[in-house]
Amino acid sequence: MTRFQLSEPQHLILGSACQRPDGYIFPVEHAFKGGAVGNVCKSLLARGLIEEICCAAPDVVWRYDEALGPLTLRATPLAYSALGLRDDEASLLTSSGVHSYAIPKDNRAEQLIDLLREPGGVSMADIQTATGWQAHSIRSLISGVLKKKMQLPVQTLRQSGAGCRYLLADA
Repeated sequence: MTRFQLSEPQHLILGSACQRPDGYIFPVEHAFKGGAVGNVCKSLLARGLIEEICCAAPDVVWRYDEALGPLTLRATPLAYSALGLRDDEASLLTSSGVHSYAIPKDNRAEQLIDLLREPGGVSMADIQTATGWQAHSIRSLISGVLKKKMQLPVQTLRQSGAGCRYLLADA
């Protein structure tokens, strides 16, 4: 299961969003001082835990884009994982009517995270076969998105003569 270290404000904002049927961040239910909400949302956006989407309701607008119009923020499937909600737990919440979500398999980071969860890790060749991506794209996604932005503990296991294997340390 993917785990993130979240600050208390990040956890409060994501927790509230994940309990809503639409997964929206706004309106924020907790009182924060100054520009804390904006700063927390920016950090969650950078880590891929929330995403910007178009919206029509004025009470959930995050910002206005000239080309797209009003935008709001919504928790991504990665947010549910960061809070420790697994697919089976999410389906329990769905059956109780509290919340529903689905992990889109077209998300590159999620595809790679699924592969890195394999016991013993996964080789570059295996990742290329499973995804059809080139090696430089995979290395970029691992170092830039997974390690830096999402702060995931991805390990590189170097084997003499056999190449590298990549492993999500908390898998």
